[in-house]
Amino acid sequence: MLRYNGFAIRVLRQKSRLNVTALATAVGIRQPHMSLIESGDRQPSDEVAMKLAAALGLDDLRPIMMMPSKDCPVPVVVEEAA
Repeated sequence: MLRYNGFAIRVLRQKSRLNVTALATAVGIRQPHMSLIESGDRQPSDEVAMKLAAALGLDDLRPIMMMPSKDCPVPVVVEEAA
């Protein structure tokens, strides 16, 4: 199972001007579950992660994945070109 970065999901949600409830509804989960994903207390299934990426307008999952570094996981947030 892939690991996802809740902080990156939150930042991208905010940049998309969505509230937690709207994003949760768009991906078919309840708002408390979405909040747990964003806080890092829960990991989304790969299916939910794909729906999150689509709802956030992403072409792939990389911007919301945890990317391992030498010392610790580092969030990756990709800026889209205008």
